[in-house]
Amino acid sequence: MQRLIDLRSDTVTQPTEEMRDFMRSAIVGDDVYEEDPTVRELEMTVATLLGKESGVFVPSGTMGNLIAAMIHGRDKRSEIICGSDSHVARDEVGGMSAVAGVHTFQVPNLEEGRLDIDKVREAVLADADIHYSVPRAVFVETSHGNRGGRVPPLAHFEEIAAICRQRISNHVALHCDGARIWNAAAALKLSPADVARPFDTVTCCMSKGLGCPMGSVLCGPLSFVTEARWARKMLGGGMRQVGFMAAAGLYALKHNLPRIPDDHRRLSSMHTTLTAATAAKEGMNGAVTLSPVETNIMFVHTNNAANRDSVVTHCAKNGVLVGSWPGNAIRVVMNCNVDEEAAKRSTDVLTEGLLKYFSS
Repeated sequence: MQRLIDLRSDTVTQPTEEMRDFMRSAIVGDDVYEEDPTVRELEMTVATLLGKESGVFVPSGTMGNLIAAMIHGRDKRSEIICGSDSHVARDEVGGMSAVAGVHTFQVPNLEEGRLDIDKVREAVLADADIHYSVPRAVFVETSHGNRGGRVPPLAHFEEIAAICRQRISNHVALHCDGARIWNAAAALKLSPADVARPFDTVTCCMSKGLGCPMGSVLCGPLSFVTEARWARKMLGGGMRQVGFMAAAGLYALKHNLPRIPDDHRRLSSMHTTLTAATAAKEGMNGAVTLSPVETNIMFVHTNNAANRDSVVTHCAKNGVLVGSWPGNAIRVVMNCNVDEEAAKRSTDVLTEGLLKYFSS
């Protein structure tokens, strides 16, 4: 029986036996009392990798971003500037307003996930006015999930950081939703610390490209992280003997982080094959277009939702799971459970489905 290949997300991965063995051997303690040595090791390891002073282990990236919003947006007049197509705006259940109590000022995300820099400048440097909320932070994202894993250039974030520093009346922080910052670093061929340098605070996921069962680390200055521990407890995120999960992160940073470029290479190869096959097939007439591939995410855009659904069903029947996405698209996410053979088989199955249902 063929093994199921799951390309819906990089969150669907199963821990390897080696990761499970490492988790079982972890030394644990009560993390609320800051007595879990494995958690402490993960927090400091990630903070060092990102060039930050300290870090706090949280159950999810969504909680990490929410905590950042609570701390940066510390009063009811606060405003956080973010992209209209960002994860924090679209995919975190409105937590910044519902829980953190801050207003979001959303500016357009451009093609590769960059923010409209003129709109950012206008929002950050707006004159103080009794009618306006007060900008406290800009939230950015790299790589950008809703833009197909695209990676904005580092210069873009450096420009935003410079704009934040220009506001005189109050500090405006720059926070990065770095759920896939490991992928961004691999794509840019930079160290994670180089990528994270423009940001005051950054959230990074263990459970996406690194293949861990759960967890993220929120990093920044020690004073910020100290407050973050209080906010985590307030949100119900205080965890006890959670070193077993932190151990998965330590294992992944040693063994899975170096292989992230393999995911990018395999997806790029799939992209090349699909592009050639759909271009060569008569009757396609632009019915299928592919997003550029920079990291481990690709969108297959189609012109027909019913046919798109047929392709998704065809793939599932042949042992390959891909994701249906808004706008008649299919999302493919390469991950650490997909080896060379599985990547080739999934490419063949997806190609077959697209040619079957989108050629006239």
